Amino acid sequence: MESGQDENAERSKEASMPRDEQDLVQRVSAMLLGELTQGGKRDLGTMRLDDLESEVFGLADRVSRRVAESLLQEQADTLNRKPMLCPCCQRELVPKASQSRTLQLRRGEAQWEEPAWRCLSCRRDFFPSVGGDGLRGGSGM
Repeated sequence: MESGQDENAERSKEASMPRDEQDLVQRVSAMLLGELTQGGKRDLGTMRLDDLESEVFGLADRVSRRVAESLLQEQADTLNRKPMLCPCCQRELVPKASQSRTLQLRRGEAQWEEPAWRCLSCRRDFFPSVGGDGLRGGSGM
């Protein structure tokens, strides 16, 4: 696909976004542009395209990772606030200390605290997962 076609495809994606998402993209873009140009005080006339791209996409990657980490942690905190039942015996699970995790995302690594629970009856540990009951079993220690 040619460069002009790529640009048209991206513009088409933007136009099909919900209005609130378009507004968000506009606000965040304006804020980041102000930061990158130091409020218009930075001389961009001598900046090479390669350097400009490195700065823009590096910043986008760092922001994306930070947002993903925050959402992961918010998800974990939400899970920690509600009672969890053992998928095996249906008894209430006891919260354990969270475990630090590093996940490989498309934009780099994200770190978060993964919640864990223990079933005292089954003597098994459980961790959050995507799926039917929302838990996956660990070792029966």
